[in-house]
Amino acid sequence: MPSEALVDKPASHIILMAAITGVIIFMAGSNAIAATSLSREGKEFYISKYIPLAYKIQVQVKLLSAYVFGILVAVLLIIAATVLMPLKIQFIGALLGISLVAMAPVIEAGLLIDLARPKLERENEAQAFKQN
Repeated sequence: MPSEALVDKPASHIILMAAITGVIIFMAGSNAIAATSLSREGKEFYISKYIPLAYKIQVQVKLLSAYVFGILVAVLLIIAATVLMPLKIQFIGALLGISLVAMAPVIEAGLLIDLARPKLERENEAQAFKQN
């Protein structure tokens, strides 16, 4: 079987790890959870002043929601790769660890962009996603 031959070669482990990690990072980074977390609030942004939490904690919770989605994406893609190819448990663990570390800057960059320039004034809900 061709997929077993790919997994058995030690040199192909790096290529396979990079490819699967790249797909996971792309999927986690292309979601708009962190990148539009403030912009989605729009004109109701003033409500966050009345929430009995510090602003730092509110931002951390927004970041955590994007991480949870990223972890879910990573686990589902690793399960799909495991179904398609017989992967060893050590490879799966390394893949999950590298993916979780690699997706962190991508998700944080999206949130930092939204923190720097939130689109609070908009005409419709779609502008928060399309213009951010």
